[in-house]
Amino acid sequence: MPQTGDGPWPGILFPCGHSNNGKAYELYHSAALGLVKKGYVVLVYDPPGQGERYQYLGTDGSLLLPSPTREHSLLANPLFLMGRHLMALRMWDGMRGIDYLLTRKEVDHQRIGCTGNSGGGTVTLHLVPLEERIKVAVPVGTVGSPDMELGTGGIADGEQNLPFCVPFGIAHSDLMMLAWPRPYRLIKESEGGVFRDTRASFVQAGFLYRTLGMPERMTYVETERAHGYFKEMREPMYCWFGKWFYGREDDHAEGELHLEQEQDLLCSKTGQILNERGKAIWQWTAEELEKEFPRRPVPGNQNEHSAFRDTLLAEIKTLLNNPAEPSSPVAVSLGCAEIEGLQVEKLALYSEEDIYLPCLFFKPAGKEKFPVVILADSKGKTSDGGELARSLVTAGYGVFAVDLRGMGETRIT
Repeated sequence: MPQTGDGPWPGILFPCGHSNNGKAYELYHSAALGLVKKGYVVLVYDPPGQGERYQYLGTDGSLLLPSPTREHSLLANPLFLMGRHLMALRMWDGMRGIDYLLTRKEVDHQRIGCTGNSGGGTVTLHLVPLEERIKVAVPVGTVGSPDMELGTGGIADGEQNLPFCVPFGIAHSDLMMLAWPRPYRLIKESEGGVFRDTRASFVQAGFLYRTLGMPERMTYVETERAHGYFKEMREPMYCWFGKWFYGREDDHAEGELHLEQEQDLLCSKTGQILNERGKAIWQWTAEELEKEFPRRPVPGNQNEHSAFRDTLLAEIKTLLNNPAEPSSPVAVSLGCAEIEGLQVEKLALYSEEDIYLPCLFFKPAGKEKFPVVILADSKGKTSDGGELARSLVTAGYGVFAVDLRGMGETRIT
């Protein structure tokens, strides 16, 4: 809150990116404080899984997963099963944040802006199309290619994308275009190389703004810094809000900032809200799943069991959406080897035309035919050094060890 001057002032919603300490992170604290010094009321808040809102706590109140990305992905998985999404909860937090800003007499209701970096920039990207109350937007350190960077790791953790964005063809550039005619400045880091995909999204959004006669309202700033909300990103953000909220043409310079101690920024007594009140998202999800999960009668005889099985299999096949009559996959042998006395064949198994799975086929010696065990480990086909495969082969089994998509040699690096 500004300490000098007369309000009401513009209000800025500030969703945080992936920082362990959330709103208290030095770069986010600096951006918020810099805005306050320039005459803005700023609401910066912790997302789930960060700062004072970690969701997985031990019985002693300690953090079980001190990592925002791990918390987000674990929170997101059961929500997916319900047809819901963690990004929806994050956007709801943002909407309620705006609701709160508008209850404050210090805030000018007609001058609401939104900015955030990284995950907070992605929340800004998604929230602006849905929130007409946001008049000016500055997402930072976000936006991928028009094709959503599929297959390159760009989709990030479990909160970063809207459900069904692929089948509906909704890309980052579309979300940017939905901000029209509101002023929009995208800021991106370029240390180590430019993000051509981000540029491509900006070009598409900028074309719409130019076509509709407002080219000056969509701008793109690249900075020679790493990913983060550094001064080089903060100053063009100040300038953009100053231009549209105050009519200042060159309001970029950041003065000296005196940051508060992290302990002084805590809102809870213990540093974690859930140690004092409320319910974790995963607990709420479990309760909702319990309500929504279909109740099926337990089969009482063979006929009921057969009907039960047929119904479940039909539903599972519908959900998997696999081909009705799958053909035999192509398998390319990459050679054979003997590893510590075991005969091993290396294979590339093409589950689809352009997708292959690395495999190892361990074979017991002296047998032409043998039972086979398929070994799929989330850590990779050789995560235990081959101990399990060796014990099975010794017992007379063949072992087909496979790296499923995203695991072992196919993991995203």
